[in-house]
Amino acid sequence: MTTARVAAAQPALRPLRADDLPAVLAIQRAAYGDGYQESAAVLARKLELAPQACWLAQSDGAAVGYVFAHPWDAAGAPPLHAPLQALPARAAHGFVHDLAVAPGA
Repeated sequence: MTTARVAAAQPALRPLRADDLPAVLAIQRAAYGDGYQESAAVLARKLELAPQACWLAQSDGAAVGYVFAHPWDAAGAPPLHAPLQALPARAAHGFVHDLAVAPGA
């Protein structure tokens, strides 16, 4: 008897879109719990300001992880749960705001 090995699909990265936010929120809640759950509006603003730095990981068509990042300066971390008004004019750093992977992934 032979045992067939089923390989999991390699995750694929693609730019994150606004319509991905419900899946992102589900992954965020599973990864961090309710205390760190940010609103769709807060995350949508980060996506609006820096779409080139926000990514979704998918496996077999399902969202399994994400990252929100944006340019930032040395002023410290932006506050959690608050929408960014604007990015710094002279951002010298990149800031990884949030990165999570679904627990089952």
